[in-house]
Amino acid sequence: MPIDFTFTPDQEAFRQAARSFLEKEVAPVVAEMDEREEFPTRSITRLREEGYFGIPIPEEYGGLGLG
Repeated sequence: MPIDFTFTPDQEAFRQAARSFLEKEVAPVVAEMDEREEFPTRSITRLREEGYFGIPIPEEYGGLGLG
């Protein structure tokens, strides 16, 4: 029986939100940060604020429960 790798509607919404966030917040500054050899503190802070660090943490502990 073949495995269905199609995203659920919730997974697709999350994927689209993450992509939009990265295109808006990270992509515009990544080349400059690389050139300057700087740590992207602002981008990391924004990732935390948006909850992306909670992806693998179970919901009962305040995470997203996606890991």
